[in-house]
Amino acid sequence: MDQRVSLYLGNIEQSYRHVHEAIECYLVIRGKLEIEVEDESVILSDDDLLVINMNQVHLIKGNKKNLILCLRFEKEYLEEECRELLYQTIQC
Repeated sequence: MDQRVSLYLGNIEQSYRHVHEAIECYLVIRGKLEIEVEDESVILSDDDLLVINMNQVHLIKGNKKNLILCLRFEKEYLEEECRELLYQTIQC
């Protein structure tokens, strides 16, 4: 399996402030999720989507009742398949 693209479906309770060289897309299927990107906090609920760009500092707060789909594209994948995304900021 190619580890440059990953998919996670499950519960997210909390993550500490971190940064990485990947683009992450969070879709809330059920419940709520608070994501702080840089210094801006966003509360997501059912059917909300948020994209976190590469090298953006972020943290996540959730609870045991949420159901989240997270799609992550590593820098190596983007370099080979979608090079133009390395130089753009996605706002969603």
